[in-house]
Amino acid sequence: MFIMILGKMIIFMLGGKIMYDNKIEEEYDNKIEEELIKFISFTGMIQPFLLNLREMANHWGLYSAEFNVVELGVDIGASTVAFLSGLNSSARGFESLSKGKRAKHHLYSCDILDHCDRKYFVDDTYMDRWSFFAVDSVSFADMIPDVIPNIVFIDTDHTYDTTVKELEVWSERLIEGGRILLHDTYLEGVHIPIKEFLEKNGDWGFYDIGVGCGLGVLTKPGYVSKKGN
Repeated sequence: MFIMILGKMIIFMLGGKIMYDNKIEEEYDNKIEEELIKFISFTGMIQPFLLNLREMANHWGLYSAEFNVVELGVDIGASTVAFLSGLNSSARGFESLSKGKRAKHHLYSCDILDHCDRKYFVDDTYMDRWSFFAVDSVSFADMIPDVIPNIVFIDTDHTYDTTVKELEVWSERLIEGGRILLHDTYLEGVHIPIKEFLEKNGDWGFYDIGVGCGLGVLTKPGYVSKKGN
């Protein structure tokens, strides 16, 4: 009963009523929301972290016809469903605001762990908004050469060398005005590379949200002519 009530509250607060073009989209969105509610219900301190990820994707993507999130590190899929929930909401919102123009909002995820292909939580029929690649976070850039990310989320092995390489590669690919999100900024392998990156790139913005062991937000300079950016 508690989970059902919590689920209804979350859907009301985060999305309100969503209009669907067909039954398939409604079933897909409902399945993702159910998965997100499960994570929020049982993961304690990570609840505000997931809600932040969800709202970032929703808010920043709302006014964009095309919006791409790159997720480096999937693990059990908590951040995956948070981003998918946000992208579902932003896509529906854009389509409503644009009076029916179709939104291309997509999540591209990678991980090297064997258990990370989370296809079991959605039927293959509903995979049009998510692509998973079993590859490391740096090589991943070469596998999606035409994708220009609006958001890059980094949550891999949290080592200094890996984080430095990830920032180097993905900061170049990121759209102007886009964001790089880094989880677990309390770890030296994450916050030291951020500090060094900012020393070399003084025109980038940065702030840290104290949720889920730290969520750092790097903002690339440049103007994106979208209300949501």
